[in-house]
Amino acid sequence: MDTISPTSSPHHRVQYLENSFSTDLGNPRRFIPYLQLHEFEAILFSDINILNEIMGAFMSVSQLDELHQITQKFENPELIDDDPVTAPSKRLLNLYPAYDKRFFGELVAESIGIHQIRSYVLILTDG
Repeated sequence: MDTISPTSSPHHRVQYLENSFSTDLGNPRRFIPYLQLHEFEAILFSDINILNEIMGAFMSVSQLDELHQITQKFENPELIDDDPVTAPSKRLLNLYPAYDKRFFGELVAESIGIHQIRSYVLILTDG
């Protein structure tokens, strides 16, 4: 971290660290470094239709319009984490008061699927 500018963007700092990890390990072909920039719930915003479907099924409410409004304000879901009050988990609690990370987080992530999440992660790291 001492060799990167403190004024670098958060994504640039993460990319720098990921590249450094790979370089330090000799750039192994099967090693794909990944650091989550912000909290886990950002990944759940990678498919708001599934997120709303699952949460709505348990809480008998649809918040799809609100989820669209949130995601349209940001270039990608990971940038939603712009403030402790409006972080992805806080937004989910506001929309779905019974949201529980341990139960719903795993259920939603599993339903979105590793391929969708991975494509979201690769878009972030390539862009």
